[in-house]
Amino acid sequence: MSVDDERQRLIAAAWSILERTGFAGLKVQRVAAEAKLSTRGFYRHFSDKDELLLVLVHDEIDRAAAFLTRAVQRAEGPVAAVSAWVAAVIGAATDPARVDRARLLTLITPELRREHDSIDGALQALWAPLRGVIRDGQRSGAFRTEQADRDALLIHELAGARLRAAIELGRPNEVGDMIDETIDFVLRALSSSAQ
Repeated sequence: MSVDDERQRLIAAAWSILERTGFAGLKVQRVAAEAKLSTRGFYRHFSDKDELLLVLVHDEIDRAAAFLTRAVQRAEGPVAAVSAWVAAVIGAATDPARVDRARLLTLITPELRREHDSIDGALQALWAPLRGVIRDGQRSGAFRTEQADRDALLIHELAGARLRAAIELGRPNEVGDMIDETIDFVLRALSSSAQ
């Protein structure tokens, strides 16, 4: 087995454990056993559990950014694209294929972000498609905002907070209302002439 294969097995094992048991079950010994490697094999690839977690965070940011980009690209016009972006973020709470991975992104602690500047840089990929459609909306006159970068970040933070609440709520039938309320608020804010 190649070194790359071992590393990929460890990453896949960590995702499997996270999806089954959450963070409580993510232990070095468990990850190694799930990957059918020794603990020593784990440490050939990662210095500790936090380094593995950082890899998982970057992996999920890449996946989520691609998902959000596709959602925005399928929409017709900037208003629909902003709505699609917000719905895609918060909607992860009810998507069995995305909820466990989305939970990982909602649990990034300020300490982990301070320790690893690369996380903040990577997180920008999540709101980059949103920033682009806000700029498109500025040019077309659909949005009156003058600060696309600031607004994209604020909308990202709001949608992330709503996603956390939706995951914690655990009532999928209420998530649709959360999405609609958030979209309504965001579109009114972007269309406001007050700066």
